[in-house]
Amino acid sequence: MVDAETGVDGGEEGDAPATNGSPEDFFRARYRELVRRVGYLGATHQEADDAASAALVDVLRHWSTIDNPVAYARRAVVSKFIQARQRERRRLHRLVEGGEWIAPAAGAELSEWEGREWVMQQIRSLPPRQRDAMACLVDGLSSAEAAAVLGQTPEAVRQNWASARRRLRTALEAEGIRPSAPRTRTSRKEEL
Repeated sequence: MVDAETGVDGGEEGDAPATNGSPEDFFRARYRELVRRVGYLGATHQEADDAASAALVDVLRHWSTIDNPVAYARRAVVSKFIQARQRERRRLHRLVEGGEWIAPAAGAELSEWEGREWVMQQIRSLPPRQRDAMACLVDGLSSAEAAAVLGQTPEAVRQNWASARRRLRTALEAEGIRPSAPRTRTSRKEEL
């Protein structure tokens, strides 16, 4: 959106002006948003981090010629993620075709990374409101903070958390995994 008085392109409505400040300021302000953007597309944390870093390198490389760095970075991070996934698919295909692929042993325990990825896959399968609420929980937001971000009441956020936990518990049981007992309610001050 172009400011009529200054003629500066400020990105999408609600964005901070796109060209004000330095590339370092832009990086600090937009990095987490870019990581979350591809996270919602199914990227692992590492894939999202790599895609955001690569996109921001592109932004820095073209900083003086980009009219809208926010829009450029948003498109670039998605492209970088898709390109990385395609490269990985091609690499795995070459391994399988070359006979170099070794399947994991039957009954092998999940690594910590695989366990996290399984959890993220289950979270992505939740209905949108529950998924968004759980994303806020994973980001460490309180119910009041999540409510402000999601445009819901804190009670609605807590209800979405409870519903999501029930669905995730059911998914665990379907996989033959016995979920741990629910935590007792404690205040954040007690947890610290």
